[in-house]
This record gives sequence, C-alpha cells and structure tokens, in this order.
Amino acid sequence: MLGIPLIPISHLTLSSLFPVGTDVYLRPKGAKEAMLFLAADQIATEEALELLAVSKDIKLFISQTECQKFQKHLRDNFDLWFENDAVPAKNKAAMLSEVIRNVLSDEFTRNDTNSIVDATKQLGVHIARLATEKSLTGAELCQILHHDYGTFTHSGNVAFYCSLLAAELGYANEELAEIATGGLLHDLGKLDIDERVLNKPGKLDEFEFRIIKEHPLGGFRRLTKVNEATRIQLLMTYQHHERIDGKGYPVGIGGDEIHIASRICSVADVFEAMTSNRPYRGALSHKQTLEIMTESVTQAFDKEVFECWKTIVSSRLGN
Repeated sequence: MLGIPLIPISHLTLSSLFPVGTDVYLRPKGAKEAMLFLAADQIATEEALELLAVSKDIKLFISQTECQKFQKHLRDNFDLWFENDAVPAKNKAAMLSEVIRNVLSDEFTRNDTNSIVDATKQLGVHIARLATEKSLTGAELCQILHHDYGTFTHSGNVAFYCSLLAAELGYANEELAEIATGGLLHDLGKLDIDERVLNKPGKLDEFEFRIIKEHPLGGFRRLTKVNEATRIQLLMTYQHHERIDGKGYPVGIGGDEIHIASRICSVADVFEAMTSNRPYRGALSHKQTLEIMTESVTQAFDKEVFECWKTIVSSRLGN
C-alpha cells in the first residue's frame, strides 16, 4: 500500500454486525506500510474490535479514493446502527460524527437552505439522544470528535457541545434537539463568505474581519425564509458572537438581551474553535483554553453557563 493516499478512520466506525463497506488497512506504530485488515465485504470480529479499542499503536485507514464510498456506507447503515441496542453509545457517536460531516458537506455544497434545515433537524435529534446517554462519557466524546479545521467539523462539534451543555443545565429532550440543530446551523451565514477569506491561513485584516462579521446576519436572513426554522435556531445563528458586555456583533446587545441558547452556543463555539487545529496554529489543550476563557468570562460569556461548561470539561472531558 505504500504510495497510495490513505486517510485515517476511527475503529469505532467498524461493527461486528455489518460489513465494512470499503477495504480497511492497518498500520502498526513504526511500520512504513499499511496492510489490508478487512475487505469491504468482511465483518470485523469482536476480538479484533476489542484489540483495536485497547491498542494505541495501531491505526486504521481507508483509501482516499474510497472516502465517498465509506461515507455512503455509514449513511446507508446509520439508522440500523443507531437503533441497535447492541451497538455501544461511543460507536454511535463516532458514526454520527462522520455522518454529520458528510451530510453537512453535501447540503452546504447544494446551498439550499430549506434542504439544510431539513437535514440538520433529524441530526439534532440524534445528537440530543446521545447527550443524555449515561454510558457515553464526555472524555469519550471529546476523543471521538474530529478536531481539524473546517466548517462542517466545527458545526458538528459545536452541536455536540451545545447539547451536552444544555443537558447539564436541565433542558428536556425536545429542547436539546432544537438546540443541537441550532448548533449545526449557527455558521450557516458562512455560505455567503468568500472561501479565500474563510480559509485564510494568517490573520485577517480589518476589511476581511468586517466580511466575517457579516455571517450571523447572513445566516439569520437565510433562516427567516424557512418555515421549519425555530426561534431558538434563528437566535443562535444571529447572536452566537454577541458578548455579555455588549461588545460583540452583529448588534452589540448584552446580558439577558442575549437568548440563553445563544449564550450556550457562544461558549461551545469559542471552546471548539480554540481546541481545534487551525491553519495558523495547533489546537490548544482544554486547560489552556479554559484559562484563556476564564480571563474574559465576565465580559464575553454568561458566567453560569461558562461555569457549567468548565465543570463538564474538568470532570468529564479531562485535559
């Protein structure tokens, strides 16, 4: 396999109940070449999955050319996996994370707001169910999620974090699903931003930053034309960059003028951005991120919401 482009996958996206869907390759630590681990029509054994779960020296890959095939396999079988009680919650979360990235990529590429809202609504329901799953720890969730730079990854992670935080704050399942969907939609307005600005590897200049600051209003305008969008989702999209001290954007409101779901999204959004890799810097640790956020908590964030998130990160996600 040397010389063939490979991309990594999580062992949690494999199941002992269904075939893999694509050839999967294995590379032990220190090995130069990957070897075939499972053919597309093979089912992983329980013993093999247990070995992968405890080993930190074995990495799994698929061919880059089969990425779309792998994503289709996950989407086609997702409902069967998600509704199967024999599938552990952490496997469901890993599969859901992959499906979210693929669905958002497809829907955002089509650029049809109605279709985007329809697709994210069901994803929000799935995220909310996992947020209240007792067997899924925060530490497992953080390890499962991707932390690379990209709108689809970011939106999916923010949705997971929003739902986890809202659950800890006492929101019921229906509200959790609505908030999770709002997390998926919060950066919708970036569809109207030039990719050269969005993906600029260095610091934005003043003009570019003004363009970026237009995305909450752009997303809000898009959602106002969709009957299925709820008030909470509209406000999360519009207000997630507002600050408690009134120095945010696009309006500059503060305190209780900012909807509580937007305050939840603000904390999740900043935490996710800082703990993910960016073109101009590597990901910060949870400890570093919390320290930086704590310094500006009274200015930028709702104190109660942030303290709740800090507790979750410290006790459930680890450092």
